[in-house]
Amino acid sequence: MTQLVITITDPNEASLIKKLLAKFNSVTISMPTRKSKTGLDEVVEDVKAGRVTHYESVEEFFVEKRVASLKSAINEGIESGIISDFDPQNYLETIKTRHRNG
Repeated sequence: MTQLVITITDPNEASLIKKLLAKFNSVTISMPTRKSKTGLDEVVEDVKAGRVTHYESVEEFFVEKRVASLKSAINEGIESGIISDFDPQNYLETIKTRHRNG
């Protein structure tokens, strides 16, 4: 028995080659088995790659997330530009009317 290993990067070509090889009675197609990663394997990879952040407390984590969220909102506002025809009195009346009407 002779084994041949073929590496194909294009999934469309792989499908065509599988169909062609299936026409031969003496050819079997087997996919390589891949070891699935456990949660621990993924954690070890994250630590090795430096994708781990350390916080002294849960509160510190949430404060950092809130600050990041606020910075993002501020930047979004800055990037949206300056409104040119804004009438604050008219806008205030619109809000009051909406509030009264529910």
